[in-house]
Amino acid sequence: MKSEKNLISVKIRQYRPDDKEKVHSINHISLEISFRYFYDVFHEKEPELFLVAEYKGEIVGFILVKNGMNLGESSTALIYAIAVSPQYRSLGIGTQLVKAIMKVLQEKHIKKFFLHVRTANKRAVKFYERLGFTEIKKIEKFYSWGEDAYRMMKLIE
Repeated sequence: MKSEKNLISVKIRQYRPDDKEKVHSINHISLEISFRYFYDVFHEKEPELFLVAEYKGEIVGFILVKNGMNLGESSTALIYAIAVSPQYRSLGIGTQLVKAIMKVLQEKHIKKFFLHVRTANKRAVKFYERLGFTEIKKIEKFYSWGEDAYRMMKLIE
């Protein structure tokens, strides 16, 4: 469990087009997949589902979510990407981003929140479990480079 003194409070706000380079930098350092070409599309379609975290005026993380993912169910959403700058990890920023986006999803009457995470990324799996996500399926060779993923889900009350 993290101690309170290790956590920092950030400002969570909607992504703006002028955030693109900083968000891409965090994406490039943190994730195996680049979402650079999706930023504008997601921002134009549902700007409230693309949030950034600011600390002292600097973007230190982001979350990108798609409403109505295609799993044969309505009232669903999927985390496409979430990342925090390496020097700001383990400070509660990812948790703040997920909680902020869950409030938005609740307002949109989304009932199920999904994500995919590499099975080898034990730290991320534990992070999502702490937030109430549960593993519902293991998908072999989910990623283009052949790595397996867990599909995880959280019910939004």
